[in-house]
Amino acid sequence: MSAAGLSFCPEPFFSSRRARQETHHYERWLFGHQWQLRAPLGRFRSRLFRQVRPRRKNGIYSRQQSDDAALTAGEIQLYQGGAEGLIRLVSGGGDGIFVATQYNFVGHYVLMTDPSINRLEDLRGKRIALDPTSPTYGYMLKALEQVGLKKDDVTFVQFGTAGQPERAMAVLRKQAAATILTAPNTYAAEKQGLRKFSIIRELGIRQLITVTATPKKYLRERRDAVDAFLRAYVEALAYVKSQRDVTMRVIAKYTRHRDPEVLSKFYDDLVPDLPRIPYIDEASARATVEAMQIQGPPLPKVDVKTLFDNSLLKGLENDGFVERLKPR
Repeated sequence: MSAAGLSFCPEPFFSSRRARQETHHYERWLFGHQWQLRAPLGRFRSRLFRQVRPRRKNGIYSRQQSDDAALTAGEIQLYQGGAEGLIRLVSGGGDGIFVATQYNFVGHYVLMTDPSINRLEDLRGKRIALDPTSPTYGYMLKALEQVGLKKDDVTFVQFGTAGQPERAMAVLRKQAAATILTAPNTYAAEKQGLRKFSIIRELGIRQLITVTATPKKYLRERRDAVDAFLRAYVEALAYVKSQRDVTMRVIAKYTRHRDPEVLSKFYDDLVPDLPRIPYIDEASARATVEAMQIQGPPLPKVDVKTLFDNSLLKGLENDGFVERLKPR
């Protein structure tokens, strides 16, 4: 397979008119608030419900390319993405609070190595294609610790913009011995001969992955809008878990990947771990802060309990909303 294999070039799939209509209907329903998948394949999992263009429903406006800095500055009202940047901004006095998280543990990151690496111990003295400022750096250190290796026993090297295809190519070209990828990039890497280690999932690392956040001020003043958003989010999670074929068509459209085998495997890897209710676990929030303190630069003192608010999700559970979403 050529290097282009890491980009997963489109192939014909789901071409019937009825399938297209059903997919379009599902997009409008699932992302009616309006979430749509906008990222390339390697980032699809972590941006499952991120928006691509402004929409309005239930009083919620969304905009393209929202980020944690814009949230704490009051320019946007809802953010979905990594927890670390927002924690750092909030610890410095920014206004923001987590109201949901897609995952409370690191379950979809996979260590991929050169085929010459038979054991993790073989990484001693090797180059690792990872950005030392990213959360994956911390995951790698934990994996190395399991076999008695320290960060000084390897060399961390960033390639390009540190994107997954670039890191994978660095290993394929023998410029590095290992990197960390997520599905479906792992599938292409395996096909091209890289070796897969599942140690990161086995470690059960606590971490907030893909949080939903809002300014505290907005939560106080427009609690109804945040509630409406979370209702749509929880409903979308339930639909994804129960509607396999339609979900795969949406994935195919927005990732521009058409291989049924890959889409099926991607769905099977992704969906079982999606939460029924995306509660934030205090232990995971604390572990995220602790990992940031270790990796640096150090944070000011952070009261973990003030970083998140599960009350809206609890309200959805108590009023029977979540129970009504169960398939009949």
